[in-house]
Amino acid sequence: MLNPGCEQYASPDTQVSIVIDHHQADIEEIRAEYVDIRPNIGATATIMTKYLQDLDIPIKTELAYSSFIRH
Repeated sequence: MLNPGCEQYASPDTQVSIVIDHHQADIEEIRAEYVDIRPNIGATATIMTKYLQDLDIPIKTELAYSSFIRH
């Protein structure tokens, strides 16, 4: 199985290192070094924001705005 959301962008033999997504997926079938699947979260941007907050990385207005308008 190609990783969630990648079907239209990459061939099935593409190596993927990191998968972060909010869609339900069979984690056992995902081929990646790091997998963070959280179907209880409404958007992947929310997961990414949490990473930045946990690492005390300031979120610039431009990044916050671009994350908001993409979903």
